[in-house]
Amino acid sequence: MSAPTIDIYETPPVRFWLFAALPGGMLSAVVHLLLVVALAFCVLVSNDFGQPQVNLEIVHLTEDADEELFELPAVDLTPVESDDLGMAEMLSELDGEQEAFIPAPNATEVLGEVNILALPASSMISGHFGDNKKRKVGLTFRHRRRERALEYGASLESERAVDLALDWLHRHQRRNGSWCFDHRSGDHRCRACRCSGTSSYSAATNGSTGLAILPFLGAGHTHLRGHYRGTVARGLRYLIDAQKPSGSLHETSGNMYSHGIATLALCEALAMTQYAENVVANLQQPSADPDLWEIPTIEPSELLLAAQRGVDFIASAQGSAGGWRYQPKERGDTSVVGWQLMALISAHLAGLQIDPKTIVLVENYLDAAALDQIGSAYGYQGTSTKRKKKSVGAGSYRVSTTPIGLLSRMYTGWHRQTKGLQVGVSRMSKSATPGRGMYFDYYATQVFHHYRGPEWRRWHVKMRDSLVRRQAKTGTASGSWMLKGQWDEAGRLYCTAMAAITLEVYYRYQPIYSEDAVQVRIAP
Repeated sequence: MSAPTIDIYETPPVRFWLFAALPGGMLSAVVHLLLVVALAFCVLVSNDFGQPQVNLEIVHLTEDADEELFELPAVDLTPVESDDLGMAEMLSELDGEQEAFIPAPNATEVLGEVNILALPASSMISGHFGDNKKRKVGLTFRHRRRERALEYGASLESERAVDLALDWLHRHQRRNGSWCFDHRSGDHRCRACRCSGTSSYSAATNGSTGLAILPFLGAGHTHLRGHYRGTVARGLRYLIDAQKPSGSLHETSGNMYSHGIATLALCEALAMTQYAENVVANLQQPSADPDLWEIPTIEPSELLLAAQRGVDFIASAQGSAGGWRYQPKERGDTSVVGWQLMALISAHLAGLQIDPKTIVLVENYLDAAALDQIGSAYGYQGTSTKRKKKSVGAGSYRVSTTPIGLLSRMYTGWHRQTKGLQVGVSRMSKSATPGRGMYFDYYATQVFHHYRGPEWRRWHVKMRDSLVRRQAKTGTASGSWMLKGQWDEAGRLYCTAMAAITLEVYYRYQPIYSEDAVQVRIAP
């Protein structure tokens, strides 16, 4: 016998009493009234009710803006849901144990990690340069390296390359905390070292130590936090002890190059840690010291003093025309100027005192070093009596001094719409290719990173993939670079440190001119 069939269309309809008892118009009014009451109730019982609120005023950043403007970093609050276990495992392996002590972000921390490089130049020169007592600022966002890296264009391969480079640099640190451009010299961890690529700058120990510290800081490792905190602490201790009473880290072989690079490392370390929280927890983090090399203590006051002394020496060594060269007070050259200005920018991030006249003089030097009338290309040395050309050839955009000059203009206040900057970036984008030398690639990458747009998109993929491809993959040299471009004969340690900080551009500095940046005014 077959089962009886049920005709669902003959089932008596079920009707709620409310629908039957009320006319259509009154029913609609009652439903809407109930919805309004429910929404009001949700607001009253919200967990945020009664909590402090953050009010942001969105404004337009114009060339004549006279307010202190800041860029609020993007915060991705979307939960990560991925079935790609390979990606998750890779990110977990890359992060290691570093993230265990990163506090969850809150509104105060987000507002504290603003981009003060977006300030108008007038605020730097009119007395605000270095005046950041009201806010927690600087490079503290670097501890969010992984979440920012892929968002801004890094790849898993480039991040792996950075980690391998840090490991190589760690293995070639000497027991006294220093690094040497002749990376095989001294007592270091690279047993039976067969890494080729010696350097003629082996006596520039302050410079090589400062340069080797920068990739660790760029990746978020400091003397207080991170897998390599012991490595960074020993390097900083070496520089602090090597500094002369005058504040000089100048040395015969490295000259003012050494001073600028070493001061940059001190200022970045200060900017990243002066507002550090959970210090006790950070000090309990494991460090990459399998043979238990001693980890020195860096007192905040001595790091502050060393960084400020280094900045003061930069000001005292500046030439009358606004530049720096090998010895204090010499007529400047654009290459040395770039390192001193980078140190001053990081000093500004750290809240150190900087004489505004120093920045004005730098602008004077850049005016003299410009090769054309609009400042789109720059030469090695400037002279105020040189006749400027209306335009210059493509070759001027393939030398390292042009990206140094353009980057310096960005830091001293040129807006993205400035004609000299627009022409310079456009011509450099058309004429330059990665691989000309790490010195050019490092500065060009920063220029394109800050400028953004199609120029950045065209450049960074070529730069990123080229460096990943050319990194050593086997033997004791694994993780390092020994390149053959202009100035790369400075050695394997130089090439490795420069390549690493170039690949870190995605999170090392906030873009000055971000296409989608939100500019906010923070009330005093």
